[in-house]
Amino acid sequence: MSAADSAATFQQGLALHRQGRLGEAEALYRAVLAKEPAHFGALHLTGLIHYQLGKPATATQWIDRALAVNPASPEAHSNLGLACSA
Repeated sequence: MSAADSAATFQQGLALHRQGRLGEAEALYRAVLAKEPAHFGALHLTGLIHYQLGKPATATQWIDRALAVNPASPEAHSNLGLACSA
């Protein structure tokens, strides 16, 4: 998967996520992560999916990984707080 393919796959996952198709979105995020293990968006949104599925412990692990890549993301910090509070 090229960088362009990875970006397109991420955008497809994001569109599915916004439609509430969480399983399909996660599969695409994981495809991106297979090529780019430090892809901030895919890490963060995989964590968000786990939060949305009622799996806060797993969500915090994914979001922590995302914050290791981009510690300045206010959205990721906010979602980490939500997951920790759940």
